[in-house]
Amino acid sequence: MRKKGDLETMTTNYNMIAGIDIGNGYCKVKLSMDGGAPEVLDLPSQVSYISNSSWLPVEPDDTYMEDIVNELDADVNSNGVKPLDRGRVIFGRRSVASGNTPVIFDINDHVPKCDDSLAAQLTCGIVAGAALRKYWRENHTLPEDKITVDCNLGVALPINDFMAYHTTYENMFLHGIHEVHI
Repeated sequence: MRKKGDLETMTTNYNMIAGIDIGNGYCKVKLSMDGGAPEVLDLPSQVSYISNSSWLPVEPDDTYMEDIVNELDADVNSNGVKPLDRGRVIFGRRSVASGNTPVIFDINDHVPKCDDSLAAQLTCGIVAGAALRKYWRENHTLPEDKITVDCNLGVALPINDFMAYHTTYENMFLHGIHEVHI
């Protein structure tokens, strides 16, 4: 707990176990938060850069927050996101519907996902979105302070990428701080 002006604020901490398959077209996710029942999420494997004001509704509701991973408007700061690729992005179906230029995996240019900023953006966004959804379910409001997540993460990789790059991919997530600003 820390002081912020005269108001006391708390950081909310969650524990997550997640399996994420960042596919070329779709992300498939199974996760459990704080020992709860497993949940399944899916979203298109794409983001779109934006520069306009937040797309979050003025008054988010339960329906919106249940699918927040497909509505997320965020800036992902992670060592897995190259400096040139940083900036505000919208995720999943929101990205598809936006009409903005999508950032997708280029299946014709075999860049391993551990070297593609999109993989880190999607992974960190999914973890952050799931945590925000849990917070909403518990409080029916958006947080005023940080949410931190300790995540045991399993990721699916193509076998050739796993054989050649599993250590690189593992190190991308194990080292450094990964922050998602929503």
